[in-house]
Amino acid sequence: MRLKLAVALALAGAWMLTPTAAATVVCPPGVNPPSPYCSNVAPTATTGAATGVTGTRATLHGTAGSAVVNGDETFYVFQWGKTTAYGSFTPVGTIPRGPATAAVSANLTGLTRATTYHYRLIAFNPDGSTFGADRTFRTARL
Repeated sequence: MRLKLAVALALAGAWMLTPTAAATVVCPPGVNPPSPYCSNVAPTATTGAATGVTGTRATLHGTAGSAVVNGDETFYVFQWGKTTAYGSFTPVGTIPRGPATAAVSANLTGLTRATTYHYRLIAFNPDGSTFGADRTFRTARL
């Protein structure tokens, strides 16, 4: 239920999926240098390579998660399509609370042969959202 609500909120715009620079640690005044134990930190999202690309399939990879100890549970999707307007999302995945990022992936099927696709990783939690860089792959002709 919580996952479905998070997805609905994110895709409906109630959680703003707006690009951010690298996740920034927000600490109380007087904490210098910033501590990795501070909260209110947007998740990290790094778009990785596409592997296993055939004429109709590909697997997308990346890393995502909380940048702080005991950070919020993080949700992620890959956005993909034939242009940077994307148009499609993979099913939502979840990374549990914790201090580290995790490797994530998603399989795409039913792709069109000899076609270039754009994709990026999006990670989001109650503290914000982060868009990974746009990347491309081209499906095989045969």
